[in-house]
Amino acid sequence: MEVVNSYKKTAIGYIPEDWSVNKLKQLSTKIYAGATPSTRVKEYWDGNIPWMSSGEINKKYVYSTEKYITKLGFDNSSTNIIPVNSVLMALAGQGKTRGTVAVNKIELTTNQSLAAMVIHENQNYKFIY
Repeated sequence: MEVVNSYKKTAIGYIPEDWSVNKLKQLSTKIYAGATPSTRVKEYWDGNIPWMSSGEINKKYVYSTEKYITKLGFDNSSTNIIPVNSVLMALAGQGKTRGTVAVNKIELTTNQSLAAMVIHENQNYKFIY
């Protein structure tokens, strides 16, 4: 059986006729930037809230983080709780870091070198990843 696809011209080039071009904000409910609680305040660290740095983006699927912050650290920074199955992207770094993506399999917070895209329920986070 031969399958023949029809293509259409779009702003990003030719794509299959039944595809569409969407902006990330159309696929997500929210896009967050992370933040780092002050490292000078020891009461902000070694708590029970997972906090991910961009150096951990190479895990691909994140089940744990190297560092944790406290509720006090969370309350005194602009980081956010990122829901499970969000797509995380490194915003900075050289070589293998910048542009690398991962999916969080636990709720976590991130530093400012990561962006987190919370995917709409009707979208497939694995495909977007």
